[in-house]
Amino acid sequence: MGITKRIGGVKVGFSSIKRRQLFGGREAAAWALKNGYQPVPIPAGLKGPRSTNWQKSTLKPSDVTTAFPAGSNIGLKTGDASKGLVDVDLDHPLAVRLAARLLPTTRMRHGRPTNPLSHYWYRVANWKPGARLASAKLLHPVSRQTLVEFRGDNLQTLIPPSFNDEIEENKKKQPGERLAWAKPFGPPSVHPLETLRKAVRRVAAATTLCSYWKPSTRHDAGMAIAGWLLRGGLPEKEVSDLLGAMAFAVGANERKVRATVHDTSAKLAKGQPTTGSQTLLKTFHYPAEVLAVVERWLDMSSPSSGTAGGSSGWPAPLSRDAFPGLIGRVIDAIAPHTEADRAALLGHLLVMVGNAIGRGPHVYAEGAEHHANLFAVFVGDSSKARKGTAAAQVRRFMKEVDPEWALKSHANGLSSGEGLIWRVRDQIVKSEPIKTKGKVTGYDDVVVDPGVSDKRLMDMESEFAQVLRVMRRESNTLSTMIRSAWDTGTLNVLTKNSPATATDAHISIIGHITKEELDRSLSDVDIFNGFANRFLWVCARRDKFLPHGGTLDRTVIVPLVHEMAESISLARGVKQILKSNKARAYWEHLYRRLGIPHRGLTGVATSRAEPIVLRLAMIYALVDRSKFIALPHLRAAAEVWRYCFDSAKYIFGGVVRNTVAHRVLEAVRSSPTGLTRTEINALFGGHRSSAEIDAAIKELQQTRFVRIQKVTTAGRAEVRVVLS
Repeated sequence: MGITKRIGGVKVGFSSIKRRQLFGGREAAAWALKNGYQPVPIPAGLKGPRSTNWQKSTLKPSDVTTAFPAGSNIGLKTGDASKGLVDVDLDHPLAVRLAARLLPTTRMRHGRPTNPLSHYWYRVANWKPGARLASAKLLHPVSRQTLVEFRGDNLQTLIPPSFNDEIEENKKKQPGERLAWAKPFGPPSVHPLETLRKAVRRVAAATTLCSYWKPSTRHDAGMAIAGWLLRGGLPEKEVSDLLGAMAFAVGANERKVRATVHDTSAKLAKGQPTTGSQTLLKTFHYPAEVLAVVERWLDMSSPSSGTAGGSSGWPAPLSRDAFPGLIGRVIDAIAPHTEADRAALLGHLLVMVGNAIGRGPHVYAEGAEHHANLFAVFVGDSSKARKGTAAAQVRRFMKEVDPEWALKSHANGLSSGEGLIWRVRDQIVKSEPIKTKGKVTGYDDVVVDPGVSDKRLMDMESEFAQVLRVMRRESNTLSTMIRSAWDTGTLNVLTKNSPATATDAHISIIGHITKEELDRSLSDVDIFNGFANRFLWVCARRDKFLPHGGTLDRTVIVPLVHEMAESISLARGVKQILKSNKARAYWEHLYRRLGIPHRGLTGVATSRAEPIVLRLAMIYALVDRSKFIALPHLRAAAEVWRYCFDSAKYIFGGVVRNTVAHRVLEAVRSSPTGLTRTEINALFGGHRSSAEIDAAIKELQQTRFVRIQKVTTAGRAEVRVVLS
């Protein structure tokens, strides 16, 4: 017998019905409408509706008889249309088994005989009409196979008593498998949206990790996974539950796997060595992109670069989180018609839109005002990365959005701090003497230069290496002025021959450079003086080959141009922008994650994460004409930062650039108790000056590789350099 529950006067649970013609979708449709869900008529043998307008159409109880003829299938709308109803669609066999342990329990589940629990249904807590429930499809990082899908707005899912497909036998089409509700059937459980999304990401992460397990090595691989996850900031219980579910999914000894997690956690607490990401990469052959994607899904603190000094691979592609609202629709329209990758297109668009908006809107971080101006450097092969192509595509779009801004505010050729000030200078007033019969009787203020009324400056440097070389010249003030432009927008140089100053300047910078040029041109001073950490570092490369170019449809672009122009116009009237309640709650979690210190030059170059993420989130919110920074805007900003952080790991991945510091670090690593200054001096046999060694030790301290420890002895306290 099948499931035969009576809900709202209608029998549901149709697995006992043998013949298709005896029972169709009418009863299921009536049940759906009674519960506030929107059913969708689907012809027999199909999995989706024929109508192209089904997303906008709604049904009433009186429509059921005509809309659902005998034998028809039925779909159920997800998301806003069905009062916050969402479907977690499990596509991978491992995901189905993992869901039993990692997804919240719910009594509304369905599947087919060969896969009886492939759909879990939930209601989003505190749902309000019009609330956006974006769908997300999580793919395997390498095979690109769909693992699990979070089905929200603008989608529908085939439900019982439908047949999931038609099969052909002896040249005749026969019904496929009939869908059925699982026992016990009941209403969907209710959970906050973030809880559901987090659970879905955990299922995808565990499925991906499980897919590389082999029966003979899974215990050792599990131990390495445990060390990697624990060092990535996940609590022991969460790691234990995750690995326990993985053991259950593959039929391994769950108790033994959980014990491994406990033992690994105890070793880490005592400072003992454990296996981790490097073991996964080298011994168990997990691809680097797999670890990077799983880190993002689990909100880890990105430890996959391994031991200090190991360079990570190319960053994992941006997830759909980075493309919400109008920003996402613009990139979706442009990306298929250019060889530039989506990260480069998105980065250029965010910087240009932020500059076009101007200095009015702001958000507070640690008591300081932060505006919509961003600095970004795009790093890739000179002629193959399509950095210039990305810039040209976005600039062409923005030129239509705001022609006056594109004409007057664009510049290039940064060469001095004084030159930068002059581009956004204030009015210059000079005090002239008033003479009467040859005698000075007073003074009068005379305007000798009207200044610049529009303080927006969008600087585009296709040869950013030249800018870095200029900054290294003695007495050049460009680095200082660039830092001031990011911080306050107030620029001045206290020299006799430079009377110009600038206040409320809104300066944005885009630079293009290759990794090799960057290594040669960026000095250690630029890294450690706060210049580098004000920039977004973005890896860019060719995304596809289009030998005949793209075919961008004007009918698609023009509406987006008008929409963006209106958004920017409205944004200019905004002052302070706050976070929504959901965004505030997410920010508390994200803030702690962004504040985790990282070793090496990567840590130094990305140490201004919190305010940069807020600037990004503000731009997303302003483009969406939102009164608040909402949760999708903050998640988008966090995903952009994740990509930029991973880019920085790829770009600055070496241990240290300073050869003296490198030698000191290797020696300290080989000494369990550290080294005294005398022992460090002896490493170089008198061939390095005291100043060089001091600078090396200071660099290692700044990059969090070492610390200074005072050791009490019988005589005077001994100072030793030890590993952090």
